[in-house]
Amino acid sequence: MTAQITLLKPGDLLFQQRPGIACGCEAIRQVCTGIDGYLIDHVGLYVDSHHVIEAVSPRVHCIAVQDFLAGSVTDAAGNPRVLACRLKPEWQFCIPRAIRKAAEWLGMPYNRDYGQRKDSYYCSELIVDAFFHANGGAFLFEETPMNFLDSKTGEVLDFWVQYYQGMGKTVPQGKPGSHPAHLSRAECLMPLFSFGHFA
Repeated sequence: MTAQITLLKPGDLLFQQRPGIACGCEAIRQVCTGIDGYLIDHVGLYVDSHHVIEAVSPRVHCIAVQDFLAGSVTDAAGNPRVLACRLKPEWQFCIPRAIRKAAEWLGMPYNRDYGQRKDSYYCSELIVDAFFHANGGAFLFEETPMNFLDSKTGEVLDFWVQYYQGMGKTVPQGKPGSHPAHLSRAECLMPLFSFGHFA
């Protein structure tokens, strides 16, 4: 795993499968699949050999790479289910500005309701907005209609009904937003390798 970390470069995106039902990770995976059908529920921005910037409850923060990987679901061999992707060469000019912008948001609250306000961030929103600013106000990663539907039944998953009821809000089905799995399929990205096997 250490050898794989050395292959990463600043600006690489780390798409992750995280454990836990209470945090909604499983429900996030149920509504969208990533590149090659990978089940992905989180994304972080690789900064250097020591740091990843990510938006997780309660706030945007910087975490050690090893700690980010350790926070993953593991495969049968004990390797973290994390997919590394890199911007294609024609877009790599955005990376320094995107990292600087993401660093400006360190400490901002986590966006629990996935709304459009800009006083808080969730993981994929952080990536979308950082590269939006880096690309001169043009989307590199397009926003997409948010989806909370069970792919099998077409109904809103019970988890999301209860989640939003707990905040006194309705499920924002179809509202503009983003999903880490959808980001992994962006045409501006090229997959590098997976630290572990995705189920």
